[in-house]
Amino acid sequence: MRKRLISLIVSVFILGIVGTAFAASPFVKVPAGHWAYDSIAKLAQAGIVDSYDDSTSHGKKTLTRYAMAMIVAEAMANADNANIEQKAEIEKLATEFKDELDHLGVNSSSTIVKNKPDNKPIVPSVSGYYYLRYEHGKNHGNPAADYHTLKSSLRLNAKTQINDDWTLGVSWENFKSLYKDKGTGGTNNSSWGSAGYQGAFDVTRAYVTGPVAGAIMTAGKFDHVFGSGILFDDVVSGVRFDFGKELKTRIIYAEADENVLGCTTAGSYLSKYAKAAAVDFNYGLSKATSMEASYQKWYSKSDGIDPMRVYDVNVTTRLNKDVTLFGTYGQTSADTANKAYVFGVSYKQYDKKVPGTYNFILDYEALQKNSVIYTTYWVGAGMKGLVYRFTYVPAKNMLLSLRYYDAKYFADNDAVDYQTAVPAGSRTNWFRCELDYYF
Repeated sequence: MRKRLISLIVSVFILGIVGTAFAASPFVKVPAGHWAYDSIAKLAQAGIVDSYDDSTSHGKKTLTRYAMAMIVAEAMANADNANIEQKAEIEKLATEFKDELDHLGVNSSSTIVKNKPDNKPIVPSVSGYYYLRYEHGKNHGNPAADYHTLKSSLRLNAKTQINDDWTLGVSWENFKSLYKDKGTGGTNNSSWGSAGYQGAFDVTRAYVTGPVAGAIMTAGKFDHVFGSGILFDDVVSGVRFDFGKELKTRIIYAEADENVLGCTTAGSYLSKYAKAAAVDFNYGLSKATSMEASYQKWYSKSDGIDPMRVYDVNVTTRLNKDVTLFGTYGQTSADTANKAYVFGVSYKQYDKKVPGTYNFILDYEALQKNSVIYTTYWVGAGMKGLVYRFTYVPAKNMLLSLRYYDAKYFADNDAVDYQTAVPAGSRTNWFRCELDYYF
């Protein structure tokens, strides 16, 4: 039982360390004495959950919010076996760990909906965030391409229950470039992929989620990270299946969002590919170490272009409660310049609900020109260098994030930088300061 719980905790960590920049920390502890421990212990005694060891509570060992959310997700899946009182406990837990459940792809309102009388209307849950973002880019090889920008964006996410099993999700996004100066860094791209997008709300995601043949299927237009995200991390249109407990498996067939073409040079090796079929595995190697691996096959819309194969592996190990090491390797089937490496260390963890928490990450990224399309990491195709990331929670549901890199273009980059052509081997610096407001 304890081994299963540990595997769940380690598997969840992968999602937090290499996921999107807005993902909450997997290592923020639920304090000893928190009411959730007693609620879950009652559910465990009733057989609603079996991945919880009561010896971990009552001050002996505390769990992280994500580990707790995994147990809550199990309770939600078994809610049909619960009585009215137990369902009320599950509902209360689902509300408490709503954000963590959402990050795990579990609809936190599903249990609540099941407990409502059929004659009552289902009210969609609405969440979102607003950000203000300042960016500065300096290109030592081409000073004319230096730029400053100030941008804002508002995103609304709505989820509603179709029935006891199926959920509909929709997102709207508004983007505004408040200021930009010389250079090309002020190009306005949304998740919908329109280079001239600015102002009005667009429906940027629309998808359904529900069980199919023992798996959870997601279909439509949704966010997806291929493997560790070293090749591509953005919006796709297609279908995805998630299944497995010890060995978590994800299978997807989808087409990348149109803005993939805006992030690679027209005519380059990677700009030819838009559709992909992929399988991703996530497994806990030990109590402190987990591994994620994926195989991807990307296809071109044009005839006569061979598919591109992609191999991707990430290993993450926790040294102690504050320090985590991670390394990622990716390779495409391009004949040359087809490898990508990332090695880094993470210190502390933040939780946007807990003011004063923070996280610092330092990593070295080397992404050869034919190795990435729209990576979850920070330097671009044909670049290598150090990346510094700091995130701080000044108040509940507010984030202050700083991002900086000092990088250099590979000698054979062939001007793959999507913003501007630069001389081979030249240096570039980039800085971002962002304020995020969640609701």
